[in-house]
Amino acid sequence: MGTFTVALEFGTPDRSRFEPVRAVADSGALFSWLPRNTLENLGHAPALRRTFVLADGREDERDVAEVPVRYGGETLSTLCVFGEEETPPILGALTMEQFLVAPDPAYRRLIPITGLALTAHSAKSYENMGC
Repeated sequence: MGTFTVALEFGTPDRSRFEPVRAVADSGALFSWLPRNTLENLGHAPALRRTFVLADGREDERDVAEVPVRYGGETLSTLCVFGEEETPPILGALTMEQFLVAPDPAYRRLIPITGLALTAHSAKSYENMGC
């Protein structure tokens, strides 16, 4: 099985320009990651700073910004981490879920999924649950 790359586009904050990117589909990564220079060239500045556990077990603080992403004819904003220059672009689980797609490693592609609406209860249902 293994990993595979996906073609998508990341945009400027005002969505006036998009750059094509091939990103590794990684459902083990919560956020999407791009090299810092790619995000800066698109005009993004850090908006948040978060702590992440890296693949080798180390913890590291990284800058994060909200970035427009275009995939499958849709454009959505997603949180994206400013990676090191050698960091490969990563399509994380949060972004995949926003687009309602999931990795299919056998066929090395993203497949459509149905969204889960686990909170589609009435207010009365929540009261019965002790909420």
